[in-house]
Amino acid sequence: MATRRIAEQRVEIRFLQSSEDKQKGKTCRSLGHSFFLSCFSIGSSTADQSEFNVVKETSFPTFDCVLLENGALFLFEYTVILHTADRVAVTDFMKPIADKASEVGLEISFVQYARPEAGKASSSSPSRRREMPSSWDRDVVQLREVYPSGKTFVFGSLEGPRWTTFLYKASNSISSEAAQTLTLTMGTLNVHCPTSADEAAAVLKEGGELLFPAGASVDSFVSHDGTCSTAVGAKGGSFYLLSVENVDGNSMVSFETNTVSTPPRSFMVKTAAFFQPDSSCAIVFREEAGYVGRGEHFLPSKLEGYHLLNTTNNNFNSYHMMGFAAFQRSK
Repeated sequence: MATRRIAEQRVEIRFLQSSEDKQKGKTCRSLGHSFFLSCFSIGSSTADQSEFNVVKETSFPTFDCVLLENGALFLFEYTVILHTADRVAVTDFMKPIADKASEVGLEISFVQYARPEAGKASSSSPSRRREMPSSWDRDVVQLREVYPSGKTFVFGSLEGPRWTTFLYKASNSISSEAAQTLTLTMGTLNVHCPTSADEAAAVLKEGGELLFPAGASVDSFVSHDGTCSTAVGAKGGSFYLLSVENVDGNSMVSFETNTVSTPPRSFMVKTAAFFQPDSSCAIVFREEAGYVGRGEHFLPSKLEGYHLLNTTNNNFNSYHMMGFAAFQRSK
């Protein structure tokens, strides 16, 4: 089995929710993971398709999680979230997935993707990483070709540890299953960096107890060589993902949740204190109706032991906002 790579790149696709679809029972979950993985595979420009091999599948009350050799796929009713290796170009598979979704009557309303900064992918091996573009122009052009009426938003900077592009197509008619999505990515862990399968399992357990709520239903997977460990949890309508990896001396942790009960800054402070990474960044997408405690849900402008590299906040319209913050460990 190939070494798994998790959280180097993330794509979220939301579909319009129509009354006709509800009557027919047509959802992302009913289509199944094979439908979406075939779309991603068709559009992938890499010769190695191992990142789409299914390792484990777990069904939770509100979503299905499929652990892959090089990532993880979440299927909600009208939302799909994919974590995968950065060598897979999101812009390459957007056209196939848009065409296949249209064939079964689903219309994409929102696309968001994030990946490592230009020229600094997590893997130390040049053969493992896809060359990052020197600018965002190519990606914007390709997205425009698929969605000429869409709006493209770019956040972050080339100096930051991560950048994000949003394509927002519909007005306010997207699914609200994940009213708030928080994604944390932290690189070069100074503590809790696993070097074996046993250590990976221990880190996963301790980190999950710190970040997952009490009573959450949890499933986990540790790769065959101990380089990557992943835990997925669910409680009510909330989902949680914790992934820790250490490949060729390069380590990183990814945490994601759609919970609205805890401010994003709290998760960021907890993970930074636990793993003590050299770099830390967070991305929040939020729907106005889906977040609680207005002032508590903004990302921190300060993080103890770190200096701020970049921060951006943007309101797409009266309902949707995105926040981005990137930090570097102080010397």
